[in-house]
Amino acid sequence: MSQAPQAQLAIDPHKRPIAITIICIIGFIGAALTLPLFFLDVMSTLPPWYPAFLGLGAVVGLACMIGLWMMQKWAVYTYTAFAVINQVILIGNWTVESDRVDHSGHRRRGDVCLSVQDALAARFRSP
Repeated sequence: MSQAPQAQLAIDPHKRPIAITIICIIGFIGAALTLPLFFLDVMSTLPPWYPAFLGLGAVVGLACMIGLWMMQKWAVYTYTAFAVINQVILIGNWTVESDRVDHSGHRRRGDVCLSVQDALAARFRSP
């Protein structure tokens, strides 16, 4: 009599770990919260490429969260690659924009990063 069948029943290789479930739920919420950002007035003050970049990020993030929910390896690789590319673009924009001087001689702050932070802070600030 072998106990191997009982041991095989106890281990389910297709079961999603709780950490992945939590990460996916946070990712789904984050993707859903991106949609209202498009309707903020501050979007018109951001660089013209940023709303498209934000939308692409939301779509890629949502697709990767769905893939991760289904336990697909491509989702981890794609999300990691997009996160690195996203940070390179935003950090590159931060350093380029923050070193720029406008026509009146004043040093400009990083347009994308600080503007989005300022917009979100102003949006949720009490009236």
